[in-house]
Amino acid sequence: CSAVQEHATARLSCGPGTRISKVLFASFGTPVGTCERANFAIEKSCHANNSLAAVEAICAGKTSCAVPATTRFFNGDPCVGRPKR
Repeated sequence: CSAVQEHATARLSCGPGTRISKVLFASFGTPVGTCERANFAIEKSCHANNSLAAVEAICAGKTSCAVPATTRFFNGDPCVGRPKR
């Protein structure tokens, strides 16, 4: 699990000998919840619809990956003027 502010990079990795097989949740916007509680949910008023597919595309099958929390990576700004993560 990783949660970063907009313009930062989320870094995901697995233990030795394992790979990321599936991404269960991703939301570029203003998701609610925390990594510690593993209770993330989409905030419908601010969520990039391609979040899950974009993260899976660069992470699935790898031992680690870096996901930029940027409007460029997610192809747009889901809620202009609001800070995202």
